[in-house]
Amino acid sequence: MATNPLRDIFAERLRSTRRAAGLSQLALASAAGMDRKTVNRMEQATVPVTLDQLDALASALNVAPAGMLLPNTSPKE
Repeated sequence: MATNPLRDIFAERLRSTRRAAGLSQLALASAAGMDRKTVNRMEQATVPVTLDQLDALASALNVAPAGMLLPNTSPKE
């Protein structure tokens, strides 16, 4: 299956930012109002992410939503 570069970037940023925040997938999912399986699938880049989900995750992680989509930058930017 072909990969989506933006989805891959988001997946890596989500995983690394969550880990840096010291959160489990379950804790992040709860804070963002979604299911742990959804967070897991996002981190595996197997599902698309809506803007509402991006906003909820960024808010739960206390980072800028746009930073979650940019490679090699601090997500707080």
